[in-house]
Amino acid sequence: MGRDETPGRPGGNGYWTAADLGAAAAMGGAQLPAAGLLWWIVASTVQDDYGAGSVGALGVVCVLIFAPVLLPLLGMALTFVLTLPAVVLARLAGRHLGGPAWLRHLLTPLAPAVLWGGVTVPLWSLTTSVPVLTALGVLPTLWVGCARRRAWRQWGVWWRAAAASAVLFLAALGGGFVATETGVVKPYEPPELTTARLAGVWHGDGGAELRLSPDGRATAVRLPAEPRTTTGSTTSTSSARAPAPGSRTTGTTWAATASCCGSTVTAARTPTGPSAAPGRTPSCTSCSATRTRGGCAS
Repeated sequence: MGRDETPGRPGGNGYWTAADLGAAAAMGGAQLPAAGLLWWIVASTVQDDYGAGSVGALGVVCVLIFAPVLLPLLGMALTFVLTLPAVVLARLAGRHLGGPAWLRHLLTPLAPAVLWGGVTVPLWSLTTSVPVLTALGVLPTLWVGCARRRAWRQWGVWWRAAAASAVLFLAALGGGFVATETGVVKPYEPPELTTARLAGVWHGDGGAELRLSPDGRATAVRLPAEPRTTTGSTTSTSSARAPAPGSRTTGTTWAATASCCGSTVTAARTPTGPSAAPGRTPSCTSCSATRTRGGCAS
């Protein structure tokens, strides 16, 4: 029951044949349109496309033109990387362990997926690469076992794979639509800046410093106050010139409206030092500064 080799198949060596190569390449390429569609649905849903939009008409035309040539080549590449190692392992397991052939062909693609997942660790994590590679190896491995048991001819293997490709594509399209509509694949949502994330000390050039408190108060230190002056990420306009550094002020108050990292603050300088004007809550929508201990540094 556990043996899936068909007697009399030409070129057989007990583990794989030339016919197995054709069957593996046929299904390896046939599954790629559905796999690409699923990848596109997930990537376009959960990631920010930065306004680039979806693939245009020219991209669709290019896919239709080159797909008949690329799919068999990509299927052959998957054959040597994933399918044939899985088929050999399945037949070795059948000779030594027995068991249903379909179960062995279902489980053995995990081994080459783990191997290649370890090789590609610098590019992808194992939690991503191993499931994806296993999924790409399962159908071709099962297809090889099915084609050998049923003794399909090569043309029969390929036209059946083409029909299966259309079915897989429609199933991926329907499954992707249901997943996005039901919330299984959650759409991308831009991050929300809260008061807690904005609170801290934001540093600019020339020793400028802006302290944002969790309660919404702001304190500016050495914030430039020249009219329409831009220094680094700190821009400010003022209704009066600031006193020179180190000088003393007696009974003089000046105000400055400053924009630092997207936060608008009105600060008043008095003889006792800078303080935030009451009633103003700084808001920030963007920041080019980097977080440091206790705040941000531009």
